[in-house]
Amino acid sequence: MTVAVIGLIAVFFLGMGVYALAAPAALVRPFGITMGESASRSEVRAVYGGFGLAIAAVLVYAAVAGGELRQGILITVGAALAGMAFGRVAAAVLGDRTAFYPNWFYFLVELVAAAASVGVSVA
Repeated sequence: MTVAVIGLIAVFFLGMGVYALAAPAALVRPFGITMGESASRSEVRAVYGGFGLAIAAVLVYAAVAGGELRQGILITVGAALAGMAFGRVAAAVLGDRTAFYPNWFYFLVELVAAAASVGVSVA
């Protein structure tokens, strides 16, 4: 069960990373972001692409490593996901009202993945 949860979260990050590297403008389009400059595409490729691939790789390592190292990785990834979800709530509190998709949809994805990551780390 633990390895399956880790794998599912890793696939999410892998997909995000590959998509961001291949099509950065398409990745952020649902958020109303346009990519007019090469620096914009580079930023999306770095932050969404590079970060996504790195987290996926670390999660794969956690799946095979086990022990305290796995627990530390899972808590760290869970904290990162919870931080992303918190940023969406903070934006809403500060007045940035948004539709369910994409903002609140990804809020739920991040919240569930954070809980799952931390949950399997202590199981």
